[in-house]
Amino acid sequence: MTTPTATQPHPPATRNAWKMALLLPVLCGVQFIDAFDVAAMGPALPKIQQALGMTPQTLQWVVTAYVLGYGGFLLLGGRLADLFDRKRLLLVALAVFVLASIVGGFATDATVLIAARLVKGVTAAFTAPAALSILLHTYDDEAKRHKALGAFLSISAIGFTGGLVLGGLMAAGTWRLVLLVPAVLALVLLILAPMVIPRPEAQAERQRVDVLGALTVTAALMALVYGVSMSSSHGWGSGLTIGSLAAAAVLGTAFVQMQRVRRSPLVPLAIFRRPGLARGNITILLLQGSYIAWQFVATLYLQNAHGWSPLEVGLIFAPGGFLTLLTAQRWAGQVMRHGAWPIATAGMVLMLVGILWTETLGSLDSILVFGVATVLMGLGFPMSYVGANISAIAGARPRNTASPPACSSPPPRWAAESSSASWPPSSDTPSMPTWRTTAPGSPSPSPPRSWPLWPA
Repeated sequence: MTTPTATQPHPPATRNAWKMALLLPVLCGVQFIDAFDVAAMGPALPKIQQALGMTPQTLQWVVTAYVLGYGGFLLLGGRLADLFDRKRLLLVALAVFVLASIVGGFATDATVLIAARLVKGVTAAFTAPAALSILLHTYDDEAKRHKALGAFLSISAIGFTGGLVLGGLMAAGTWRLVLLVPAVLALVLLILAPMVIPRPEAQAERQRVDVLGALTVTAALMALVYGVSMSSSHGWGSGLTIGSLAAAAVLGTAFVQMQRVRRSPLVPLAIFRRPGLARGNITILLLQGSYIAWQFVATLYLQNAHGWSPLEVGLIFAPGGFLTLLTAQRWAGQVMRHGAWPIATAGMVLMLVGILWTETLGSLDSILVFGVATVLMGLGFPMSYVGANISAIAGARPRNTASPPACSSPPPRWAAESSSASWPPSSDTPSMPTWRTTAPGSPSPSPPRSWPLWPA
C-alpha cells in the first residue's frame, strides 16, 4: 500500500511569479507619470493662465519649475539610488509626489502651483533613477533585462507624446485634472510597489554621499535655468541675467574641481571618456530640451493665436502619440539588433524636420502643418529617445577587469557599440563590480548584481 505523499509547498519562484509579473508594469508606471507630467501641462497652460491670472513670464515657470527641480536633483537622485535602499527611496519620493500633485491640483494661487510643480520635479529626480536601478538589479537574465529595459524606455517615450493628447482631453474639462489624475496613478503605484519590489541586498560597505557637490551642482543648474528664463523679460544684457549666468559658471567650475578630488564623487569625471554614455546624455539633453520647448510654444500658439480649445490641441497631437504607442517597443527591439546610433540619428533627423516644418505656419493651413509635424515627431521621438537611452545605459554598465570566460556569449550589438577598447580604467578610478570568472567546465557566470547608474 502506498503512503500518501505530503503536498510539497510551491517553490519560491512559483510563489513570487505574480510579483515579477507586476514588477515591470509598476516600474513602467513610475516612468510614465514622470514623462506624462511634463507633457500634459502644455494644453492646460492657457486655462491655468486665465484661472490664476498669471502673466506669460510667470506662466512659463509652471513648466520650468518642474524641469528645474528634476534637472537640479537628478545627479543626487542617481547617486542615492546607487548607495542606499532604492526601494525606500522610490516609495518616499512617490508619496511626496502624490501630496505635491494634490496641493497643485487644488491651488488657487500661482505661487502655490509653481511650488508644487517644483516639488514634483524634485521627486521625479529620485523616482526615475530609483526605478531604473531596481529594474537593472532585479532582472538577472540578460534577455529578460533587455526586454524589460526596452519596455521601460518605450513607456517613457509614450508618456512624453501621449501626455499632450491626454492633457488636452483632461484640460477640456478642467486643468486641475492634469495634476490630480497623476496623483491617483501614483497612489496606485505606491500601494503596489511595496508588494512587488524585492528587498534590496545588504551592501557590504556604506559609501559617503558628496552632499556639498550635490548642493553646488544643484545651485549651478538652478542659476543657469533662472538666468536663461529671465532673459526673455529682462534681456540678455540685464544685471539679473548676467549675474545668474555668472553664478552658474562659477558654481559649475567649483563643482568640477570638487569632483576631481573627491574619493566618492557625485559624478566621476571618467564617465566623459565613455563615448556611448557621453553621446547618449548629450542627445537626451538636446532631444528633451527641444521637444519640451516646442510643446510649450505650440500649445500656446494654437490656443492663443488661433483660439483652439484644449481638446482640439490634444486631438491634433493624437496621431503622433498613436504612432509612438505603436512603434516605441519595436524600436527598442531594433536597437538591440542593429545598434543604437543609426536609429537614434534617424529619429533626430525626423524630429528636426518636424520642428522646421512648423516654420511654414502662416503660408499653409495650421491643421496641415501641425498634423505633419506631429506625425514626424511621433516617429522620430521614440527612435531617438530609446536609442540614446540604451546607448547611455550600455555605456554605464560595469566593465570586466578579467577576461570573460570562453563559454560566455558575446555582448549584443547595442552594448558592444557603446563600449570601446579606448576606455581603459584609469588608476584613480574606484573599482567596479566585475563579472565572475569560472573554472573550465563550470557553468557560465551570472550577470553582475550591481548596476550603478553612475559608473565609477
